[in-house]
Amino acid sequence: MELKPALVSHIASLPERNPMVFLLWKLVSETQEMPLLRLERGYLRVGAEILSLEGKQLVQRLIHLFLDAPFQRMYRRDLITHLYNPHPLTTLSWRQRECYQHNTVKLISRTRKLLQSAFPLGTQWEWLPYDASSQTWSLYRLRFCPAGV
Repeated sequence: MELKPALVSHIASLPERNPMVFLLWKLVSETQEMPLLRLERGYLRVGAEILSLEGKQLVQRLIHLFLDAPFQRMYRRDLITHLYNPHPLTTLSWRQRECYQHNTVKLISRTRKLLQSAFPLGTQWEWLPYDASSQTWSLYRLRFCPAGV
C-alpha cells in the first residue's frame, strides 16, 4: 500500500505523543508488513529472521526495556537507571552521571549497528531512532514518506 502525500504530511505534522498518532502508525506499519519482534532466551526474532544475542547481556536488557516500555519509547534517565544503576541519578556524582550517559549512547549506537546489519528492513525502517523533541529513543520507527521519495 502506497501512502498518498497529503496523508503522509498530515501524519507527520501530528504531535508524536498523541495516542492517535500511535494508532495511525500501527495501522500504516501493519500494511507495510511490520515484522513481529520477539526476544526469546538470548535470541531476537524479527519476522522469520533470528539474531543471537548470547553474550550480549546489555543489548538484551536494552531491547527488553524497549519492548516493555509504553509506546516503546525510553528517556535517557530511565535507560541509565534500568541498565546501569538502581539508584536515582541525583545521588550520583556529575562524573558518574556523565559516564553512564556516555555509555548509554555508545550501547544504543552499537545495538543500532547490530540490528541494521542483521535486519536490513529497507530505507523506511529505522532502528533505535532518537526523537529530539521528546528526548526519547524508540526501538524502531517507520518513516512516514511515500515510496520512492
